[in-house]
Amino acid sequence: MQRLIAGLLLVLVCASLHAQTINLRGTIPFTFRAGDTQMPAGEYTIRHSAGVLTLHKEGGGPSVVILTNAASRIKPPAESRLSFNRYGERYFLSSVWSRASGAGLEIQKSRAEKELARQTLRESVGIALQRQ
Repeated sequence: MQRLIAGLLLVLVCASLHAQTINLRGTIPFTFRAGDTQMPAGEYTIRHSAGVLTLHKEGGGPSVVILTNAASRIKPPAESRLSFNRYGERYFLSSVWSRASGAGLEIQKSRAEKELARQTLRESVGIALQRQ
């Protein structure tokens, strides 16, 4: 019961921290994981509102909904982008950055990513996005 209450409080706090709305699109040329969900390469619509990030594959593909944490940088990003952590040939969505707001959204590492991070060197990979 305490975990449920803590989870609900976390959602409310995230919602208040993420007042901005993000509507972006981009092409991801590789298969990746977003949270615990495997996503195919392709064209994606990326939306964020009230602490919830939604990735939808164009053309009737899969969608995923992920809770995010606020992220910030001293200097705003020059372009909107998705950032991925790469371990060998496996990619994990790690953050979304919006040029319009300068704000970032971090995705919590899944159990699978944490395990790979212990065994493999991490490389950062970025994909540029366009406003929708």
